[in-house]
Amino acid sequence: MSGKSSIDFNQKAYQATFYIILLSAVLMNMSGCATISGKQAQAPQDERRSKTANPADVRGAGVKALAGKWYKKQGGKYEDYAVYAENLGTFESYEITEDGRVKSEALTAVRSFDCIVETSAESEGTINFGADSQELNLSLNAGTVRRTNTCSAEKNSTDPTAATAANYRWRLSEDESGRAELCLTRTSGETACYRRQN
Repeated sequence: MSGKSSIDFNQKAYQATFYIILLSAVLMNMSGCATISGKQAQAPQDERRSKTANPADVRGAGVKALAGKWYKKQGGKYEDYAVYAENLGTFESYEITEDGRVKSEALTAVRSFDCIVETSAESEGTINFGADSQELNLSLNAGTVRRTNTCSAEKNSTDPTAATAANYRWRLSEDESGRAELCLTRTSGETACYRRQN
């Protein structure tokens, strides 16, 4: 009896050892698979992150690209405020800083007989870029509009303007003379182009 009990005990011990080894191998295999699959799952996510631009980077790059003063194109040519007296018409400009601030100026000058009648508007605001790097929002705070008449001082006036906000698609390229050109297209499809001041 004692010999048989010893044999049974040894068999059970061998079986227990075999099961422990088998279980360890299974667990190691499962752990290895999980680790591999985890790395495989992580790799596409990391790749997608590298291909997706950070919105903050998009906005920062957009503001730096547009920083400067831009004059609106008039009738196929660009005009400058410095010569508006000889070039009567409507003149517009945006001055954009790298921190996203904008100053807007507009001037309309017409001649009435020997008199010059001017209407000028100024306001400041901010420029913000959406997730789409080609979309921007231009928000202007309330500003002022001034009217002057060189022949009738009593017609001169200064009044406040309302705050405005508009969305645009923007494109930066070169005009026919090789100078930097910024074109802003409203959601209505209307486009205006500006030249950067040197």
